[in-house]
Amino acid sequence: MYASERKRSPKPLSSEIGFMLRLFLVARDPSPVSPLRALLPVASIVTMNSIGSYVSARGAGLACPDWPLCPFPGNELVLLEFTHRVFAIVVLLAVIAVTVPSISAGGVKRKLAVLGLALLLVQIGMGGAVILTALRAELVAVHMAPASSVLATYSMLAAVHIWEGRS
Repeated sequence: MYASERKRSPKPLSSEIGFMLRLFLVARDPSPVSPLRALLPVASIVTMNSIGSYVSARGAGLACPDWPLCPFPGNELVLLEFTHRVFAIVVLLAVIAVTVPSISAGGVKRKLAVLGLALLLVQIGMGGAVILTALRAELVAVHMAPASSVLATYSMLAAVHIWEGRS
């Protein structure tokens, strides 16, 4: 049997989560955060919130029957919900790119970064709860509170980075 013929089993989700945690805990970037880098989480969160609103308006919230997994797009509604979930990874990477050096910087940057990351984790959990409870109206409404709070926190963090970078 050739190596290319062997079936590979998919990596468990825990290995990917472990990699991201190691990336977050081990990575140190002593260089200051550029204005563009500081704004990446803000732009990605605004985009994510817009995608989420569109998914909700189209009634695609339950197109993927499970959480966090989603079968690759079978129709337009699945594609919309799949895009929302995949873009969550983009948001997480943008947040990590600013959070790690902000934590290392200390002071108000550290406080905002830790708060923003904690709120993002709550937001991710709320997204899962919304799906697992079949779009229970109360949870859908509550799902927006951490989304807005994450955006506000990373907007403040970006402002601090940009302001301090000017001097």
